[in-house]
Amino acid sequence: MRRFFLLTCFFFFTLIGQAWSFEVLVLKSGEAVPYAIAEQAFSELLLPALPRRGIKSIAENPICIYTMRKGESRSSVARVIEKQRPDLVVAIGKKALQSAVLTDRPIVYLLVPRAQAILPVGHHATGVSLENNSGSEFAEILRLLPHIRRVGVVYDPGRTEALIRQTVAARPELTFLLRPVKSARDVAGQLESLKGEIDLLWMVPDLTAVSPQTEQSYYSFSLAEQVPLFSFSAKHLSQGATLAASFDWKEIGKQGVDLALQVLSGIAPEDIAPVQPEKVSIRINEKTARKINLQFPLPVQ
Repeated sequence: MRRFFLLTCFFFFTLIGQAWSFEVLVLKSGEAVPYAIAEQAFSELLLPALPRRGIKSIAENPICIYTMRKGESRSSVARVIEKQRPDLVVAIGKKALQSAVLTDRPIVYLLVPRAQAILPVGHHATGVSLENNSGSEFAEILRLLPHIRRVGVVYDPGRTEALIRQTVAARPELTFLLRPVKSARDVAGQLESLKGEIDLLWMVPDLTAVSPQTEQSYYSFSLAEQVPLFSFSAKHLSQGATLAASFDWKEIGKQGVDLALQVLSGIAPEDIAPVQPEKVSIRINEKTARKINLQFPLPVQ
């Protein structure tokens, strides 16, 4: 990570030469702690990397922080962006990205689950995707639950085919029982077909398979079948998931700096492939684990 950052900085300064400094607008969806951690890490690392000369360098701080207020409309935030005309918008959180894409500004997004579902055709954005990193979470799950061998997955091939295939290829020691769906109405039936067949049920970041209308089916299956439920989001832990992926918000902010420097060097954001979090850990709902008689051979961190 450190080496890549230094190489990116070298590439950045080689290209800009004597160019003016830049203005960066960091747009946060709200006051949530993960947003604040990512923003602080991003700003602290980006600031010393920006050039301090030319007309724009008159500003005391080229990084402007804007936190969206509760109930503030996306269109009003878009007008703020258009008025300021920053060289780059760093959108932290879903609402921030939804506002930023209403403008023509280059965007780097952070902490946005399923960002591709938000981005319109012809977008100018890249970012750090809060999605599975080719099965890296399963390494930690297998450390905690070495008995896991069969993993059930309900998914929409039109949305998450690539994600599923990458994960299957990355974890050959596991058998994935794949259950494709075309609509939310198919989810309950496909879960029914997994009864008695799996050791773990995986909720994937798929808008068809996992939605407010289908989530309860997953929780009910887990309790009835005494099978742990692994989610892509920690928010599902309070609802009934047993395990969930948890990300290092500070590291995500640092990853955003690498992307921002590439965009400011002149590379179109749409030509920069989104990256995935480098550090992923697993959070556990111990109450739910006890309900399904789940035993951990190692101390829970």
